[in-house]
Amino acid sequence: FDTLGRRRTMLLANGAAILAAAVVVVKFIGFFYKVPLNNILGGPGKTYFDTAYKIYNFLLTFSTAGLPLAISKLTSQAHAQGRENEKRKIFRTAIVLFFVLGTVGALFMFFQAEGLAGFLENSLAAQPIRALAPAVFCVCLLACMRGYTQGQGNMTPTAVSQVLEALLKLAIGLPLAWYVLRIGMSLEMGAAAAILGVTAGTAGAAFSAPSSASTPMPSAAASACRLSSPGRAVSFSHLPSAWRLTPIFSASASWLSPCALRAFWIFCPSVIRSPSFLFFLT
Repeated sequence: FDTLGRRRTMLLANGAAILAAAVVVVKFIGFFYKVPLNNILGGPGKTYFDTAYKIYNFLLTFSTAGLPLAISKLTSQAHAQGRENEKRKIFRTAIVLFFVLGTVGALFMFFQAEGLAGFLENSLAAQPIRALAPAVFCVCLLACMRGYTQGQGNMTPTAVSQVLEALLKLAIGLPLAWYVLRIGMSLEMGAAAAILGVTAGTAGAAFSAPSSASTPMPSAAASACRLSSPGRAVSFSHLPSAWRLTPIFSASASWLSPCALRAFWIFCPSVIRSPSFLFFLT
């Protein structure tokens, strides 16, 4: 038991170190993104950018708040007891639910862009809102993957996706916004171009998550999991195939399963307490 405890402590320490390093890198990249963005867009252009982000944060909070935590908790319980079939069932249920929520949120944000911009009294922000709409779908899928892998003690996909998202936002959003304004287009189109970098970052992070999730666990982590689940070695090899969208069309009513109901029970209080939800109620 002492050996098991030390290995579990090492696993937690490694995961915390990976996430902390990713946060430092993301903050560093963010500094080189925000300052030039303000200079490129200026005050009025930044208001269009911020308006789109307010809508995005609200829809994202409503569609994902609490659910990744619920997935992580359910997956962790099944993983500790060696129930591999239940882990796959949790993932299939979660990906269906997140696919539906992401699709509805993205379509609503895209087709109701004028109404949402008018609601926040910034009608010229409609194009940036449309440019950010696909990010809602991508982040929903990404949240599902992060919750699933974190429940198994694998923090690498979360760290890799966060860094990649920040890099793509910097590498695509800033040059595109600068180019759009340089050729004489309007400030709202410049803000939309900068927002496209955010969308590209979330899409790249979502598609990179399966490959990083299939990376073998460190030896200490794998040993700890094998000790906690005798006779069942940890494997992520099924994730890339499970991540494809085929389970979405084959799982007819799996979203009504007890796993989804338990996740929804954890999800509701998180939405009600969220700052974005309270902002739209005031």
